[in-house]
Amino acid sequence: MGGPEYRTLIHEDVHSFSVQRAVEAREVALKVVKGLCGSSPVGHQRLLRYAPELVAWAACRKLPLDQLHRSDRHAVDWSREVHGPFAGNVAEVAHDLVERYKRVRKDTKVFFHEAKQLDVWLDILDPSRIRRHP
Repeated sequence: MGGPEYRTLIHEDVHSFSVQRAVEAREVALKVVKGLCGSSPVGHQRLLRYAPELVAWAACRKLPLDQLHRSDRHAVDWSREVHGPFAGNVAEVAHDLVERYKRVRKDTKVFFHEAKQLDVWLDILDPSRIRRHP
């Protein structure tokens, strides 16, 4: 636990409640994505099935992360935040990422093969990177 690898992830500012908050937010995000995905997504909606962690990560980045490790009385009420407006934010982020995916890759028939390429996800997350693809 005192090793350098562990300390790069868990440093003196990280508390057990911070990790619990992050895990809870991820679980809520993944539950929302699963609900949006439905039983048989088609076309660009398959992003939700094959990259739920991408959506969860992007949605969680919109939380007030500067407050994650705070526990004082002025801190954000994380339970209310994560179980309140956050769910709607996850859905908004998911729809935004699907729309970005449509702009990045017009053809969804090659999705399964492209899903393994980091460039696809980087293009979706950063529209300024978008290149012309065949």
